[in-house]
Amino acid sequence: MSAQSPGPSGDVVVTVTANEVRDASGNAIAQPRSAPGEARKAAGDMRKERAGLARRYQELRGDLGGLLIEMARRDHFNFNLLRLRAAEAVEVEQRAREIDGHLTALAANQRLSLPAGTVAMTAKKCANCTGAIPADANFCAYCGTPTA
Repeated sequence: MSAQSPGPSGDVVVTVTANEVRDASGNAIAQPRSAPGEARKAAGDMRKERAGLARRYQELRGDLGGLLIEMARRDHFNFNLLRLRAAEAVEVEQRAREIDGHLTALAANQRLSLPAGTVAMTAKKCANCTGAIPADANFCAYCGTPTA
């Protein structure tokens, strides 16, 4: 267990290393096993695909606009052709949204993930015995003093 020095508000961040992490029900929580490099590579590949999709989407929008203008010039509209081209643009847009969601989740996971077996807890000091206690605790675990 390690603790950082208290901040201006008196809060202390305590890091506890454990062999196994369990939730409130006592069920073991699986820790991510992928290496950080693998996640970075996957994110890089997704960003490249996302950039390609953005270019393709712009092309499809331009093609759709050109098609519509040409059809208006000739006063002959082929709605099936427009529908097909628009459907392709919608598919590209949906895939781009999927990738955006994955990238957002990866970024959040990188910000929140800790090494396997490590749990972070925000703590404060007890006013009576100065022991480190969880920030949401109602009583000090060392001396029993109420925290509120």
